[in-house]
Amino acid sequence: MSNLDQSCLILNLALALKENGSWAGETHIQKGGYFLNTLLGVPTGVSFMLYKHGPFSFELRELLTDMEALGFIKWNSIPPFGPSISEGPFGNQLRAKFSTLSDQYHRHIDFVARHLGKRNVASLERIATALYVSEEGLVGPSRVARLIDLKPHVDVFLAEKAVEEFDQIRSEAEKEQLIPALSSSIRETTQTG
Repeated sequence: MSNLDQSCLILNLALALKENGSWAGETHIQKGGYFLNTLLGVPTGVSFMLYKHGPFSFELRELLTDMEALGFIKWNSIPPFGPSISEGPFGNQLRAKFSTLSDQYHRHIDFVARHLGKRNVASLERIATALYVSEEGLVGPSRVARLIDLKPHVDVFLAEKAVEEFDQIRSEAEKEQLIPALSSSIRETTQTG
């Protein structure tokens, strides 16, 4: 994948998030990229690690910096909120010439934008960490305990809610055939432990 294909994918993610009510700050882009990459298997070309506010990619941060330097995106600051991404002066040209990858994964981008777009930063941290602990192979209540272990500032109620919401998102992704469906025995084990 070229950096231009990758940039177009991320730009389309940002624009889809905005269309779905997102402020589209870096946290939304980071968590949206994580869901695309990890849950839906979209080749974003970046890797993620658990960091201060949930899964994070330094490679994606670098890509966003490069995209801004090339005029594909720009950041708008409206106090008291942080920067919000928008299409830069050359974003339209990027999307016109390098949209093959993002067109291939248009349904995936739309799915992530619908499910993450209206969430605030704290909710994004919890839901992305719920995906993270689910990817560790944990099941049932152990996912809630692990989420709290990783994020001690998250109380039990919010951790349980994040895991439940993640399970619902994964189920909807299966129904929309964006990921393979879990067998019923795996699903029951994951949810009940």
